[in-house]
Amino acid sequence: MKLNFKEGWQWPLGIIIAYLIFMGGTLAFVFSTFSVKNDLVTDNYYQKTLVFQQQIDAESNALSLRNPLRWELTPASVTLFYPEELMDAGIQGEIVMYRPSDASLDFSVPVQFDQEGVQVLPLAGLQRGVWKMEVSWMSAETAYYSTGNLYLQ
Repeated sequence: MKLNFKEGWQWPLGIIIAYLIFMGGTLAFVFSTFSVKNDLVTDNYYQKTLVFQQQIDAESNALSLRNPLRWELTPASVTLFYPEELMDAGIQGEIVMYRPSDASLDFSVPVQFDQEGVQVLPLAGLQRGVWKMEVSWMSAETAYYSTGNLYLQ
């Protein structure tokens, strides 16, 4: 079979070219999906879903405070202001900072504040972008939970 392009378009050749383009696009898509890093928010996802109602109750407790936990973001640090009404009972807890795009950058620090209920977390060395901050604490055997997104520039 001799292909002569002067006589017009050869439809079998067009089908072969279209099929090759389709296969090339499909293979490129498959290889690109395997190269995307996909970190989970937590490694023990199933166990975390079992205690989800406790987290909802703790968040409700935090929101029902007269002065709920608040924070201020500056270029150098995050300043957390703990509720004054809980200072006498004492507060113990943990602050978890995690990066949704890279789980290897996640870290946690204990809740440690001064006499005025203020804790300063330095941001030196943290990569720019979106960070999620989760603060969970206990006071007088009541659980509290608060979360927020931080955008570091």
